[in-house]
Amino acid sequence: MMLLGMSENLSILPDLVVIFAMATIVVIFFHRANLPPIVGFLITGILCGSHVFNIIEDEENVKKLGEIGMILLLFSLGIELSFKKILDLGKFLLIGGLLQVVLTVILVSLISGAYGYPVSKSIFLGMLISLSSTALVVRYMADRGEISSLHGKASFSILIFQDLIIVPMVMVTPFLGTDSSISINDILIKLALAIAFIIAAIVATRFVVPWILHQVVKTRNREAFLMTLMLLCAATVWATGELELSATLGAFIAGLVISESDYSLQAFSEILPLREIFNSLFFVSVGMLFDPAIVLNNPLIVLSCIAGIIALKLFVTSMVTFFYGYSLRVAMLTGLALAQIGEFSFVLAEVGRSHDIITKDNQSLFLALAIGTMLATPAVRFAWTPLASTLNRLFPNSWSQGYLLTEIDQKVSDIKDHVIVIGFGPNGRQLVDVLIEVEIPYLILEMNPDTVRKQHKIGRRILYGDAARPEVLNKAHLKNAKMVVITIPDMSAARRIVHMVKIANPHIHILVRTAYYNDLPEFKKLGAHEVISQEFETSIKIFSHALEFCEVPKQRVDDFVLELRTAHNTLIEEEQL
Repeated sequence: MMLLGMSENLSILPDLVVIFAMATIVVIFFHRANLPPIVGFLITGILCGSHVFNIIEDEENVKKLGEIGMILLLFSLGIELSFKKILDLGKFLLIGGLLQVVLTVILVSLISGAYGYPVSKSIFLGMLISLSSTALVVRYMADRGEISSLHGKASFSILIFQDLIIVPMVMVTPFLGTDSSISINDILIKLALAIAFIIAAIVATRFVVPWILHQVVKTRNREAFLMTLMLLCAATVWATGELELSATLGAFIAGLVISESDYSLQAFSEILPLREIFNSLFFVSVGMLFDPAIVLNNPLIVLSCIAGIIALKLFVTSMVTFFYGYSLRVAMLTGLALAQIGEFSFVLAEVGRSHDIITKDNQSLFLALAIGTMLATPAVRFAWTPLASTLNRLFPNSWSQGYLLTEIDQKVSDIKDHVIVIGFGPNGRQLVDVLIEVEIPYLILEMNPDTVRKQHKIGRRILYGDAARPEVLNKAHLKNAKMVVITIPDMSAARRIVHMVKIANPHIHILVRTAYYNDLPEFKKLGAHEVISQEFETSIKIFSHALEFCEVPKQRVDDFVLELRTAHNTLIEEEQL
């Protein structure tokens, strides 16, 4: 009898076997096609669901497991986004992120209202469309080495704000679904409870949780540590449920509480495998709701809506980034990166369906649009990136490029034999500090308007402008300069800068910092005199320290370094021939 009961309780196992088998095949295929795994999980759900092959018998239990994935997703997000990390991203996170979300919601609401949608549904639709895919964008930019670029940082700031705003969006959603008028008292009570809960979480962050985790870690028992994490997450989610607040709010706050402890990295590594498994089930369960007939019966409407969403999000995000002070190229690349609908929109859509804001058919249509925008984003970005560079040359951000120009001109009008430092990241900052110390004249060109303002206030010679533009190089007195040092992480922009510098002053010495060894031959062909590869220099440092630790004589270590550099330079010269 016990075995029989166990067999009945494990009736979901055949469904899980099918889901994981199909998901593995689909995700491998999507990986080879350089497509996001999230779409692969959604496609798996579509294939397994009742609208296609109908091979899942217990969809309700799969959905319940998926809800655990949703909670773990918000929990791990809270662990990743510590209070310090949020503050470090600066004003653009708040200003740019808020404007992008609010303007998108307003525009979508107006368009939906024009087609006869009620106000509450129009606002909810705007909220769904305003969010972008953190997983897709970060992975795409990491593969291309663009995380540290200006548009990478701008995109990441807006994505972080979107990831944060999902919590209040989930809290607001039930009010949008009510048939009666929204009670101000209910909203104020919920808001007061949420604030009180957050204050309690801050107190716990400071005094309670670090002590608990420290006691558990002292046992050196991995299982006890994982169970404690699960306890903190489950208890916080349960507490928010008792207060009639969102479970996602509880999971997110639990993650933030742990993020401020000394054990946040270990906590994240322990949670990650569980999150990935349950998270995949969440997206599979969402895919099961999709009815392909909606797309097949209305292909033109679906394609038009996908194009409209991408165009609207591209426009809003680009304009917000542009008017904040970034160049048009950076603004358009940021807009292109965030032009899709994100994974948290699926979480929000589930909440909306549970409160009867959208129907099952509406959710199927939304899924089609979301998947379509995800699949289209890489192709659209590939096609539009050259256009972004062209428009940047035709329509410079004149009001931002004019910032401090007069004052800078007065300070450097007679500057000569100076070093032009392009990019004021860690490498550029260290170089400028040394140049100041040895009293060598310098001028910094930087594209981050916040950095320009801060450095100008402390007296640094810094100019806002795109170094790939002739007028900016002219303002930097390139013809009188001794050397140009390019330290920016965006290799595409660096290549354009080298090309323009060589045109404006063919005889000036150019030094370029690059991340990868494979970039060296191309920069040499463009005319750079010296190319410093972080990858190559790091390898030199590693084997030098390793040999010195093993007590190899310093002279022999130096000989190895010289031999390696000689072979390295010879290889570059051969590749240029």
